[in-house]
Amino acid sequence: MLKVSDKVSVKGWSGIAFKIKSIEDNEVIARMVGDDREHIIDLDDCQLLADNEYCPECGQIGCGHYQND
Repeated sequence: MLKVSDKVSVKGWSGIAFKIKSIEDNEVIARMVGDDREHIIDLDDCQLLADNEYCPECGQIGCGHYQND
């Protein structure tokens, strides 16, 4: 189950990590990692990411600049 502050990938937003800000009913308010705009996303479109699957600076999934082994 997802929770606030989890990092997720979102269906339709290939290669970008989002940080969950709030969850209500079946919707998530999330921001792209490294951005300040909020997006309303269907909870079912979110998939949890491990810390080593995205860059905490640019928010890209697999950018290669950040490795958390």
